Formats: sequence, structure tokens, C-alpha cells
Amino acid sequence: MKANELRDLVISAVLLAVAFGIALSGGFFPSLPDRSDLLKAILMALVGVSLGFVLHEMGHRFLARRFGAAMQSMLCGPLA
Repeated sequence: MKANELRDLVISAVLLAVAFGIALSGGFFPSLPDRSDLLKAILMALVGVSLGFVLHEMGHRFLARRFGAAMQSMLCGPLA
């Protein structure tokens, strides 16, 4: 795996975990009295959602290579 592929995968996984963490904790302005719930939700999303995301993307990569396709970076959005 090339360094830029790994970098893009890590950036995407972390951003996805933060987005899910914010959503799971009730948004940017949760009604929960303890703000540490946001951090807990982000950490849970980092483990669960990011693991699924990384395995899913690696599946795309391995399948493409098996059929001879050249895979480029899949980072989308303002960071691409």
C-alpha cells in the first residue's frame, strides 16, 4: 500500500468517525449535561464505523487488483 493511499484511508476513516460520533451524541449542541459523551461517541464510532469502513475499502482495493484494475486514491470532497 502506498503512503498516500494509507493517508487518504486514515483521513477518511477519522472524518467518518467524527461525523458519526457527533450524530450519535445528539449533534453539535446535545441536550446531554456531560460533554464527554461526545468524546465517547466519537471513540466508539472510531472503533466500529472506521473498522467497517476500512475493511470495506480494502475489499474494493483487493477485488480491483484481482481483476487487474489500477486503484487510485478514493478520497473525495474538499480534501481531494
